[in-house]
Amino acid sequence: MSLDNFQIPLALVTELYKDSLVVLDSKQLKTESLTGGEFKFLGKNEKKILILVNDHHSVHLSDKDTEFLSGILVACKLSFNDIALINVAKNKNEAFDKLFDFFTPQHIIFLGIDPNAYTLPIERNYYQIYKLNNCSYLSGPSLIMIAASTEEKKLLWNALKKLFSL
Repeated sequence: MSLDNFQIPLALVTELYKDSLVVLDSKQLKTESLTGGEFKFLGKNEKKILILVNDHHSVHLSDKDTEFLSGILVACKLSFNDIALINVAKNKNEAFDKLFDFFTPQHIIFLGIDPNAYTLPIERNYYQIYKLNNCSYLSGPSLIMIAASTEEKKLLWNALKKLFSL
């Protein structure tokens, strides 16, 4: 018997490699594999929530910031599947209109980033919600600054309650 034509049934493959195989949806496949990684982002963007951060030391966020953001998302009854997290430090040359067209967000949250850097006609008043072109915008300080201050956490939480009608 030759092993040249040996095939393992799909059910057996998934059972053998259930902890190490990753299924990519079409957006992930297109973004990272076929186009050479046009955008580097974390999440699946299922609820069209775009979160922009600026972390020069990490691909997306540090472990500590990721854990803190995860807690925020859970409090908002969300997960990383619901959002697209963009680290602008790793996507420097991307124009805002390209990001907007690709992700088609309903909500955009700037953390540690001035929205005016993207020539948006909104002010940089932290925790103020702005609506423009069927999209809500919210900005705040970096996750590091928010995590370090109880007052900042309260301000962010109150803004998120309004933004997501919690």
